[in-house]
Amino acid sequence: MSAIASNKTTPEIISNYTKVVFKNRLDILLGLKTKNISSHEKNLELYKDLISAANKFYDLVIIDLSKTTDRQSTHTILQMSDVIMYTMSQNLKQINEYIENKRTISELVKKQVIPVIGNMNGNCKYNPKNITNYTKDKNIAYIFYNHAYLEAASEAKVAEFFLNTRINKKAWDSNSQFLESVADVSREDYG
Repeated sequence: MSAIASNKTTPEIISNYTKVVFKNRLDILLGLKTKNISSHEKNLELYKDLISAANKFYDLVIIDLSKTTDRQSTHTILQMSDVIMYTMSQNLKQINEYIENKRTISELVKKQVIPVIGNMNGNCKYNPKNITNYTKDKNIAYIFYNHAYLEAASEAKVAEFFLNTRINKKAWDSNSQFLESVADVSREDYG
């Protein structure tokens, strides 16, 4: 992190902190792992600088944050964001947490918060239509539940899953439904 702190960033220096998924296409920068809160906050300041530098060298930077909004560093990262997507499951507790956090995030950064339902089950009481009515959001994004994807994630084989799984228009199956919902979320305009 010393290169980041000294403001001497290059794509190569940033890639020193990442894990390569697809060479020259997709890198992952892992989060900070420490139990010492003061060390975490200090490193988070540098992490924000790393995110700013990554924005200069990458076409797309995706940051996965905790849903808590009580840290200044979280506020700063949210303010740096172009799009804020809030993931949740289909249960009332998480939906209510989303409503409360959406207000807080919107007030903090004056940006739209896009709700995304993960592991969506169309037969659940809290389906997109009911959640839309309950939250008063006009657009809810959703990713369908897919057991094969969850297995791939638990085995660190997500990249292989996406490379080897195709949408089958003739025999629509759970893989096709899942892939189509991922594609919809990535291309939809929820504004």
